[in-house]
Amino acid sequence: MRSAALPLLLATAACSAPQVPTAGGPGAALDGSWLDLVVEQPQAFAALAGGAARDGWVALHALDLPGAALAFDRGDPSAAVGRARALLELSMLYDDLARSGDQAWLSTFATWSERSTIPAGSALTYVAGLAAREQGDAEVAAAWFKLSATAKDPEVARAAAILAELPPGAAAVGEALPALLVRYNDHLAARGSGDAGALAASAAEPLIQEQELRPDGSTLVRTFFDPQILRTLAVAARVEAAAALGVQDAWQGLGRLPDDVAPLAPVLFGPVLHADELAAEISRATAAPGTLGASSVALGSLGLDPELPPTDDPDWARAQVHRLDEALDAWRTAAHAAASPDGQALLDDLRLVAVLRSRLLLALARRASLAQHPWQAKTFAQLALDAENAREITAVNHPALQALIIETQLQTGHTREALDSIQPLVGAYPALTGLDEVLGDLAILQGLDRYGDSKEN
Repeated sequence: MRSAALPLLLATAACSAPQVPTAGGPGAALDGSWLDLVVEQPQAFAALAGGAARDGWVALHALDLPGAALAFDRGDPSAAVGRARALLELSMLYDDLARSGDQAWLSTFATWSERSTIPAGSALTYVAGLAAREQGDAEVAAAWFKLSATAKDPEVARAAAILAELPPGAAAVGEALPALLVRYNDHLAARGSGDAGALAASAAEPLIQEQELRPDGSTLVRTFFDPQILRTLAVAARVEAAAALGVQDAWQGLGRLPDDVAPLAPVLFGPVLHADELAAEISRATAAPGTLGASSVALGSLGLDPELPPTDDPDWARAQVHRLDEALDAWRTAAHAAASPDGQALLDDLRLVAVLRSRLLLALARRASLAQHPWQAKTFAQLALDAENAREITAVNHPALQALIIETQLQTGHTREALDSIQPLVGAYPALTGLDEVLGDLAILQGLDRYGDSKEN
């Protein structure tokens, strides 16, 4: 898509008269959807996305999620909805990446332990404790922290001793706390306030660096990154989204918007087809908001199976994508024929059908991944990508698709492939520097027996 397409189309759509396409046929479920409304009523689309909030909607369409969160005018109700949606997209993305981080850290520490190669006195055990705490395993975390009593760095040992006795969610107290515990407290504060700016600014910097003198006289530098950062950014983005809507819970607030908010605002470019279905869809997906759009009602209306099969069969996922493509193609053909020139331009130049397809497949991929069906999740995510620009973030290539591919590659033991998959995201999301490093370390650790390579050489 041309980068100027959305601003240019907004200028022309504002003058268009309403049209009434009658798609019908296999894609009739899309009639009345946000996609249908954009094509049928270009002027309504322009009224929402062409005013003071235009830069925000342009960024959201292009999936520049950090840019969208900043660009929406905070004083306009519909813009506040757009800002909240951008922040919630960011939150879901960071949640996806945090799960991959959990897997990568767990595998890294397990591999170190299995080979009895954890360096004596290393801060590795402290980072392992933080990672275990992030995964909700307080007992394992405390065990790692107790191992850190022998850390060569006294500040690491002191921080670990305090955390070993500290209940999850409680802040460390006392005078002259070690810098590591100040950082730990900063995470808790950011998760409560939604202000993760300082942590985000330092996310690409190591948490700990340690040096060890090698037998040959050279110095080995070990670098450990912060295993808490991705989940903190996820939680903080949700809190910030709630603040944008003036509610306690952003998801519930999005499903109960006042009548004066434009009906397109909460669903435009998203996986939920109709604004009046959003509240029910949010209620269904309370435990897994990333699966919005994967409800049995929506899937059944498009000809897809409402439930996952008992086995992790990627061929089943391919068949679902084929059915979805048939429904979308049928609707697009009928809608394009009935639309005005402005409606046709919006449909084609903004690639609206491809956008909806991608968001629905993302929801299905998340549902499969959370159900421990990694092969199905990977199939959905890979088939959702625009193959011509698969390694770029575009209006079709949601960054969370790559995040889910990384997660499924780790679930299926393909660490080197996961390391390759994270590269398209690192430039846009500096907080991934630590995960990128961990994946690189893990790939080398897992390959030592076969290849003899080492990051330390």
